Amino acid sequence: RKKWLANISHELRTPITTLNYEIESLEDGLTEFNVKQLKSFRQEVKRLQYLIDDLYELSLSEFGGYNYTFISLDLNDCLQKSITPFETKAKKLGIDIIFKPSSNIIFKADPKRISQLFTNLISNSLAYTQSPGQICITVEEKASMIEININDSAPAPIKGIDKLFEPFYRAHKLKRGSQKGAGLGLTICRNIVEAHNGKITAQPSELGGLWIRIEHPKNITSS
Repeated sequence: RKKWLANISHELRTPITTLNYEIESLEDGLTEFNVKQLKSFRQEVKRLQYLIDDLYELSLSEFGGYNYTFISLDLNDCLQKSITPFETKAKKLGIDIIFKPSSNIIFKADPKRISQLFTNLISNSLAYTQSPGQICITVEEKASMIEININDSAPAPIKGIDKLFEPFYRAHKLKRGSQKGAGLGLTICRNIVEAHNGKITAQPSELGGLWIRIEHPKNITSS
């Protein structure tokens, strides 16, 4: 509990301190209120919003707040629907998203949460992959499990791959643009996978970046 409070306090302190400093500068007449200043305010407020949203989602996934309804889904269709919204952005960034579907695979999953899982993972991969680069997504059907692999090109995490799914952990600071959230996305992904009785792991990718592997059971019995 102490560690969580310390981490949350640290994450909240930075945007609030920045906002407070900028407001005091305006009050003291040291800076002029203009469009640039307004954009700065908005950026810090967005940082707070991302953090609050991440903490809320984590609390739901961590302590059983998510309701899961397992139904039969087409895996290729689920992945393609998660990939499509990122294709235009990826193209502009010079990153190719390569999807290699397998034969028709029907599996049991909660449609909302499995979409959240794939979206989080693709978004995370896109945020860290350098341009030009690629993200390769493949699926493989086994006896009782389905294996989903997301490989991206450089850079690879500098260290701490084994800690990627821990709350508030960031493997490196090579993320494109400003930091968003508090490093909770992969923890939420882990919780969703485990709620499906699956397993998620991370290791270096042959493409030069990160390899996320999900082992998902074909059939799930709701408890």
